[in-house]
Amino acid sequence: MQRLSPTLEISQPEETVIEETLVDITPQHKRRRSSTEKKVHKRKLKKKNATPTLVIDLKDEKLPVKNIRSLILHVYTGQTQKWFKMEHADKVKDVCVCFAHGVDQELPFVKGFTVIKSILPGSKDYLYDPMSTICSLPLSKNEKKAILEKSKQEKITIRDLLLSEIQLQQSEYPIEGSMTKPSPMGQSRIFALDCEFCKAADVQVLTRISLIDFDGNVVFDELVKPVEEITDYVTRYSGITKELLQDVDTSIEQIQQLFLDTVFEEDILVGHSLESDLRVMRIVHRNIVDTAITYEHARGPPSKPSLRWLTKTFLGRDIQAGEDNGEGHSSIEDAKACLDLVKLKIQEGRRFGTNVGEMSIFERLGEVESLLVAYSPRAPVTVTNDDEVVKAVQSHCANFSIIELKDLQYSRKWETPTNYDGKLDFDLKEAQKRTNSRLESIYQSLPQHTLFILVSQSSDPTTMQQLRKIRGNFQRLEREGGSVSQLPKEELWDIDKSDQLVAETAKAREALTFVKIKM
Repeated sequence: MQRLSPTLEISQPEETVIEETLVDITPQHKRRRSSTEKKVHKRKLKKKNATPTLVIDLKDEKLPVKNIRSLILHVYTGQTQKWFKMEHADKVKDVCVCFAHGVDQELPFVKGFTVIKSILPGSKDYLYDPMSTICSLPLSKNEKKAILEKSKQEKITIRDLLLSEIQLQQSEYPIEGSMTKPSPMGQSRIFALDCEFCKAADVQVLTRISLIDFDGNVVFDELVKPVEEITDYVTRYSGITKELLQDVDTSIEQIQQLFLDTVFEEDILVGHSLESDLRVMRIVHRNIVDTAITYEHARGPPSKPSLRWLTKTFLGRDIQAGEDNGEGHSSIEDAKACLDLVKLKIQEGRRFGTNVGEMSIFERLGEVESLLVAYSPRAPVTVTNDDEVVKAVQSHCANFSIIELKDLQYSRKWETPTNYDGKLDFDLKEAQKRTNSRLESIYQSLPQHTLFILVSQSSDPTTMQQLRKIRGNFQRLEREGGSVSQLPKEELWDIDKSDQLVAETAKAREALTFVKIKM
């Protein structure tokens, strides 16, 4: 067992403390009260000067990082678990959790910290975001029901479902092409769009486009003859055959113009993963409601639910039946399904169709002054470099904070920098010095008796990431009916790569947790 105080100790069985009993040998009528009063005073003084300690007993097992949540809750709610025991917990008023991947035991800052071998959240072939895991708490059935009822009462409009600029960027919606123009009528309408594609060599080509209005009426439904020679009609999914396109002479340019003459900048476009449709059409439009994002996959982002599953689960009807008998999808049927899913979402509330199995730890802690500083655009305090993280902690008087530092992780090339404008020279020693200095600054700004928890991924995840990308591309080609047999060996997905992915994921989940109560 490990005892956390200013320094690391190995805890021993606690000594039995026998409180001294004062024997008064004076006559009964002359008994003095001063000794009793003195004893009470000493007890209060001892309690006042008590030092908080934390004993951790993992029985040589690794600490699942998700279990840190119970340690946080213990400070504020008294909730406890068998793997730790905190003495004089009432002295600990503040908690700071910092994620800084790539930190090892050689960093000067962590000298004096207790080091705990840990495992990041994930599955056998997937690594979950540890910060998101700490920020979320599992809910009971009654809590889930209450949240959904509350969400239903909070009325929303379709504008509440529009993708943000960051979401458009993350989903790779096109930024180059023909932009929709301002409406001559100055009004906003709602349309649902779906397209069907065939393959020309290694690229998708548009062969059918369907647009319906908010009432489900067909605005246009056109077949398109691509310039490129079609090498695979992918009929099982597209429903397109050579005979169907035989007498079609409508070009992609004509479809672009038809679309731009119908849909304007102010109009809202509904669909499922519309980035693919707009990219092939070379159309730029920003008012998007995407059912692949407004409804969530059971595993959460970045996984996306299929339209077929959403329609069956929430609308109780089957679509894309042609996929099973080889006749393909109907783009009108799919567009109507998207529209009905959006209408249902507006009726049932923002949380409908999302993973309500969890709630924010900040919400659970209620009135505790909290701070979340992250590179995510959805964070309350969004940063673009690690120095901004330091300033945010120093300028906010929060009792509970969750923060992340990225310099060292980027310098190790474990992740590609996005929305980062800090110094990045890929000099590992310099990055370690910068990270050490920032951690020192953050730590010094925290109050006495703050519980400081530093979580750091300790293994390179890049091979795991590359394997996941290969698998994703391979599975996408299979779904679209592509010729996977023509892929080079390094891009084929087989049992060897599958086993390697499991092994690399296990390595990528290895982490170290450094814990210390500031004295």
